[in-house]
Amino acid sequence: MKKLIRSFWLLTIAAVLGLALSLPPVFAAELPLRQILESSAGRLFFGEGWRGSELVRALVGAEVPTTESTSRLIATLERPGMARTAQRIQERLNRVGVRYAERSAGENAFGTTINWAAESQKLENLRAVFNEELGDEFFTRFRPLIENQALSANAQAFLMGGSTESHVAELMGILERWSRERVNLDAVVAFQTVDRLLAVGSDLHSLLPKEAMLELLTDQEMRTFVDHFYRVTEAIAADSSAATLGEKFKNAVRAMLQGKVPADTIAARVDALSGTADLATLRRAMGDMTLEETQRLIYGGDPLRPSPESLLGRYIAETGAATVVRTFPRGPLATDPQGPQRLVVALSQESFEKYLEFMTGENLFMQVHTPSQGTLHVAFKGRHGSYANLNAEMRFPSLGTLMPQVVLKSTEGQRLAQYFDLGSKLGGYAQQPWTLPVPAGVARPYCATGAYSSCTHWVGNMPIGDTLVSEYSFPGVIDRHAGNTDPRSPAPRVQMLGDYLATGPDADLLKRVWKPFSGNKQFADVIGLSQQNLGAELANPGWVLISMTGAAPVERVPFVFLIVQDHRAPIAPDFGLSVNAY
Repeated sequence: MKKLIRSFWLLTIAAVLGLALSLPPVFAAELPLRQILESSAGRLFFGEGWRGSELVRALVGAEVPTTESTSRLIATLERPGMARTAQRIQERLNRVGVRYAERSAGENAFGTTINWAAESQKLENLRAVFNEELGDEFFTRFRPLIENQALSANAQAFLMGGSTESHVAELMGILERWSRERVNLDAVVAFQTVDRLLAVGSDLHSLLPKEAMLELLTDQEMRTFVDHFYRVTEAIAADSSAATLGEKFKNAVRAMLQGKVPADTIAARVDALSGTADLATLRRAMGDMTLEETQRLIYGGDPLRPSPESLLGRYIAETGAATVVRTFPRGPLATDPQGPQRLVVALSQESFEKYLEFMTGENLFMQVHTPSQGTLHVAFKGRHGSYANLNAEMRFPSLGTLMPQVVLKSTEGQRLAQYFDLGSKLGGYAQQPWTLPVPAGVARPYCATGAYSSCTHWVGNMPIGDTLVSEYSFPGVIDRHAGNTDPRSPAPRVQMLGDYLATGPDADLLKRVWKPFSGNKQFADVIGLSQQNLGAELANPGWVLISMTGAAPVERVPFVFLIVQDHRAPIAPDFGLSVNAY
């Protein structure tokens, strides 16, 4: 029981600190302590949300009604003897993360983005799951934790003495850690996470590793795995069969993985789940793939002969698309040395919907090279754009467009999605990390200053690799198109990564993309185009196409789509490229 009480006390304190991690930046910058505590978020954690809590009892000296909790706590913190405690809270608030956009004073993402009636309905749908494994009493007593955004008096009473005490202690330990680490969680995701944990978390001891599960759910960088976990829990809630909760979980994982990973790996992924499994095992159950598995899913074992069950094979079979195997020059002239053989696949307006169905997952990134293109255009996950910003749904390109396809591992694809998220919000910093502001007195920028700042240079520098590196490399002055000409040398510009100042609502995102001191490997290095990047060949869209089709390893750029009038008509093996490389 003492251990249980300690867990509850830790949860309460963690929730207090959690306020500091969930307030929008306007609070830290403009509002005094009293106004913060009187805000809707303050009431949630210090008043209505935590009435009769250990914190209020300890500071106020007695249990107080809901309507009085906030005012009594404020009065207590303003006493002379409480100045140090108040100062600590204020200091914590001054270090608030900057996840949310500024809102009007007193408002918070909790109250404006969560439909609690809908959440309550979700809980009703989960009643059968609770009843099967824990009984109706557990469901009834824990429902207020989500429905009322609070620990009600009944829930607290249950926590302090119930027939499933050890189970509750473990669950409270999970929630305590979640609360303590909530700096890594969006508010909506956080509450959804609690919902799912209450639904399935503690009854799957033999399948779900608690520590690894929390690591997975609090990882803002790998959001696809979190989305897949939510899909699994929703499938469990919708499963009305007589299967046990563990069997429902396994069935839901198997169903979720269909079409997302090679079919012959699903059984091993599910069988590997255990209560002591590590994060890597849990990620694989949520769809993580190696490069080799990604290749098998997309085209099979041979990129020149896609297997029928692969995504590319299915596109070809269902559309009757023509293909041809050819090489591409390593330079702008047809007489330049040729690169490796690659498969070219026809794509027309008629077959475009099938292309979107099969070829727009997060494991494929592509250049969209229209004839004689002058500005780099790319596409990813069904969206299209330029200047590191995917600002439009992908539309059918013009005839003669070439689209080399870059194969990415699951983790690389999720970091690329994160990078483009930054590009849509802070495009300048996404494209030119050397412009990130540094603290006063720091002479060097975050990274070396690349010689090129254009519509294209950024593509080779996107930080997506699994490997962390201590320095980034950028091209020096190779030709007259270089804009940053000091020093005027062709030597690569290399510098150890440093730190920088990140403020505003997207500061966390910024720090995940451009990590201080140790960053993710650059895109060009990941796909085998380091030389081309340092030679400024990835600073011009024509040269990007040449590098992708003529120089990149086939394991990373295995095939190219060609936009044609009739996707069934034969493709001439020597068709022109219409490349403007300068």
